[in-house]
Amino acid sequence: MDRIKKTIRDEIWIVLLDIISVNAAYFIAIVLRGMIDSVGYHYGSTYGVFTGVFLRFAPCLIVFSAFHLYGGVWRYAGIRDMNRVIAASLATCVLYILGSLIFVRPTSYRHLPITVYAVGAVLQFAFITAIRFSYRIAVIEKRRSDKKQATALVIGAGELGTQTTSALQGGVYYNVACIIDTENESVGKFLDGIPVYEPHRFEEALERFDVNCVFLAEPSLKNDARAKIKQICEKNQVEVRDYTSFFNFTGEMESNVANVAKPSECRKSIPFSPPDIGESEIAEVNEALRSGWITTGPRTKLLERRLAAYIETGLTDVDTEKEPARWSNRVVCLNSATASEELNFRVFGVGPGDEVIVPAYTYTASASAA
Repeated sequence: MDRIKKTIRDEIWIVLLDIISVNAAYFIAIVLRGMIDSVGYHYGSTYGVFTGVFLRFAPCLIVFSAFHLYGGVWRYAGIRDMNRVIAASLATCVLYILGSLIFVRPTSYRHLPITVYAVGAVLQFAFITAIRFSYRIAVIEKRRSDKKQATALVIGAGELGTQTTSALQGGVYYNVACIIDTENESVGKFLDGIPVYEPHRFEEALERFDVNCVFLAEPSLKNDARAKIKQICEKNQVEVRDYTSFFNFTGEMESNVANVAKPSECRKSIPFSPPDIGESEIAEVNEALRSGWITTGPRTKLLERRLAAYIETGLTDVDTEKEPARWSNRVVCLNSATASEELNFRVFGVGPGDEVIVPAYTYTASASAA
C-alpha cells in the first residue's frame, strides 16, 4: 500500500512538472522572440489567451499519456523512452500551432511566429527529457561515486569490441580508458570519446591509464597474439577477460560451397556471450574447494547475506558480518535457475490444476519446473 501511494505521488509530481515545463518552454520562447523586435508584448498577450485554453483542456497531458510518458520506471529510461519524448514533443507542438489558429483571433491578437513554436518545442523536449532522465542519471552517478571503478582497456574496435565497450560504459564497475584496434582502421580516432591506439602501444596504454583489467573482444585475434597479450598482462599484474568466444554459422555444409566461395566469404560470424569469468572468480572457486564445503555451507550463507545487502542498498561493499542477524534469512541461494523457478511456484501456491504459460521458444527448464 505504501508503495502504491508513493507511485501515485510520484506520478502527480511528474504531471505538475510537465504542465510547468510545457508552458515555461513557450513562455521563454516568446520572451526570446520579443527581444528581437519591438512587438514582443503582442506575443505575450497572445500567449496569455492561448495558455488559458491549453491549460483548461490540457491536451498536452492527453498526448503524453498516449505516448506512455506516465507510469514508467524512469530509473531504467532508455532510447525507446527518449523516442517517445521526441514524438510527444512534436505532437504537442502541432497542437499549439492548431490551437493558436483556432482559438486566437487575428483581429485582436498577433499570431505567434513560427520561430516561437520551434524554440518552444526544443525547450519543451529538453525540460521533459530532464524530468524523466535526471533520476536515472542521478542513480547511475550515485552508484559510480559509491563504488571504486576499475580502469579497463578493450582490445577490438569492431562490432564485438564496440558492444563490449558500450556494455562496460553502461555499467558501474568499469571505466574504459582506451581501445586497441588490431585492424588499424580506427587508430587515432575516438569511439564514444575513448581514444583508439595501435596494437604496438598496448603496453604504453597499460601504464599510461593505469589499467586494471583488459577485455579481449576481437574474434579475429590469432592465438599467438592472444597469448602474448595475456603474457604482458600477467607481467603487469593486469586481469584479462576473454569476450571473443564465437561460433560460425553457414546455413549449409562447407563442402557444398567450397567451390563457390571461400569459407570466410560464406560464413557469418555470430558473437556468443561467454561467461564473465576472471581471476577473481577463479580465486573464489578455489577458496570454496579448499574450504571442504562443496554443497551449501558458510560461504553460501555469506553470499546470501551479501545479496540481501546489495538488494536493499545497491552497494557491493557492505560489511554484512558486523550485523549478520540483520542480513540473514532474507535471501536463499539454490543450485540452479530450474530449482529457483520451482521454488517460485511453491511460494505462490501454484499446484495441480493450475495453468502455467511459458514461451514457445525457450529453455526446457521453463517448462520442466512446472
